[in-house]
Amino acid sequence: MATVTPVLRTDKRDKRGRCPIWLRLSDRDGTRYLSLGEKVLPFQWNKKKRRVRKGHPDADLLNELIAARLTEARAEILRLKIARTYATADHLKDALAEDQAADFFEATRAHLADLEKRGQVARLRRLRAVLGKLERFAGSPLPFDRITTALLTDFETHCLTELGNKQSSVATNLRDLRALYNHAVKRGLADEANSPFRHFTIKKGARPERAKLSYAEIQAIEALDLEAETLIWHVRNYFLFAFYCAGIRFSDVATMTQGRVIGGTDEAGNPTADRLQFRASKTKKVQSVKITPPARRILDRADGDAKRDPEAFVFPMLDGYDLSTPAKLLSARGSQNALVNKYLKKIAEAAGIETALSFHIARHSFADVARTSGWSIYDIKNALQHGGIEETERYLKGFDADALDARMDDLFGEDGRSD
Repeated sequence: MATVTPVLRTDKRDKRGRCPIWLRLSDRDGTRYLSLGEKVLPFQWNKKKRRVRKGHPDADLLNELIAARLTEARAEILRLKIARTYATADHLKDALAEDQAADFFEATRAHLADLEKRGQVARLRRLRAVLGKLERFAGSPLPFDRITTALLTDFETHCLTELGNKQSSVATNLRDLRALYNHAVKRGLADEANSPFRHFTIKKGARPERAKLSYAEIQAIEALDLEAETLIWHVRNYFLFAFYCAGIRFSDVATMTQGRVIGGTDEAGNPTADRLQFRASKTKKVQSVKITPPARRILDRADGDAKRDPEAFVFPMLDGYDLSTPAKLLSARGSQNALVNKYLKKIAEAAGIETALSFHIARHSFADVARTSGWSIYDIKNALQHGGIEETERYLKGFDADALDARMDDLFGEDGRSD
């Protein structure tokens, strides 16, 4: 049978130091919490009696509220007992919350739990981070009718001024909150007509410059004399393989298995690594990429003549890690990505490249080399596996300055117009 206990949630303290009063609903399967919508300072709460101390100016009213909600809970337990039904914590929470304004944070709970079940760990972490940021700013509970354009504006200002976030980061946070609000609308927990996002403009901020390498710089990296089987040698292989395979992302290079390398034959009938076929970790779309001769040479260096298990990784980045859960896989990838980026900076220095090199620049570089080689935007879209042509246009927009410079030189440079 479920039990109901008033508690002070000191882990949800607001900026003024006040903590919310909740009912803790527990049964044999777990614990749920229901906010009473009131807060007090920790010293104003009597832990033993689980009531507000007399020193609080509204102690009598607050304790009356607690007693009333306890009575409602016990009445619901008795009603279910008469009906020979077990009173679960979930049932009690639903019954007691019917007359309360829906809480935004509580409304997101089921959605976050669903993301966790689906293994969408990266998105789950990002949403939890922005929800924590909003909760520390606005306090909890946060009824939907408190989420107004004014609150969103104040939250945006708080992130920019108090937290020192960049406008682009704040824009991402606000888009995530809008998505969570819209999800609550779909579940019938909020009214779309009252959405504050209908009249709130999310400012994008300055578009970050997309760093990329020229093909000559790619060749300079490939020409470096690095000792075989050292970490820096492996890192160069990872980066060049991504570039020569249409700019595939780090997460896909790191988790690429031997079974994803589909064999073919050359003109003499000898077996060759022909294609990569895999499901992209970000988009979840199946990709098929032809393995070009430079990429094949990298595979030969990485694998030699050995025949490995189809489930074994092509590259040894994640070997030895515990990858038993999506969260552990994400953590391992993040750790290796940071290490690879550290060594890419050493590679750039050795090759005389001034660009602050990171793994994702392989993707930028492929897109720019393809564009300057005369590829159509549709071909680049397909190679990058973008969802639409607009996404590719946005992606290439950061490279427009170099293209315009070249056109201006053609038109007005020393070797340009002669008339």
